[in-house]
Amino acid sequence: MTYDPKKLCQSTKSALVVMDMQNDFVADKGAFSLAGFDVKPYQKLEPIIYEMIVSARQNHIPIIFVAMSHNEQNDGDGAWKQRRIENGHPNSCREETWGSHLYGRLKPDKDDAFFFKWRYSAFVNEQFDTYLQGHKIETLIFAGINTNTCVESTMREAHMRIIMFY
Repeated sequence: MTYDPKKLCQSTKSALVVMDMQNDFVADKGAFSLAGFDVKPYQKLEPIIYEMIVSARQNHIPIIFVAMSHNEQNDGDGAWKQRRIENGHPNSCREETWGSHLYGRLKPDKDDAFFFKWRYSAFVNEQFDTYLQGHKIETLIFAGINTNTCVESTMREAHMRIIMFY
């Protein structure tokens, strides 16, 4: 099968997933920038992802926003906490803070879906999977950051559930 994204989006029940484009990860005054991480490459993605959102809306492709959310109950111990400490990751995306809000123009409309997650994969939130099944989504188109962790973890789990992704 030749890869043709336009044909693919028209021939299957697709959804655009915008992952982790939050102030703490992307903004100049976000937790990662303040901790010394270079967020400029992430900021360059905002206009591209915004155009993807506009195109998806024009073509009636569902849009799913997924955002990290940390609080005292889901911070975790053991390997999760240790990895964050060893990598110098700041305490980010705290529930109901400016840092947890979506960055720039990347905001959901009333018809878009929005899910929080507290680990890498969006599937930790059972409502994400329920939404996909309820809307008979067959293909996920991913946009966002942390492709080596959060996007990849969600893609891998989608594959295990027989959902295509790009």
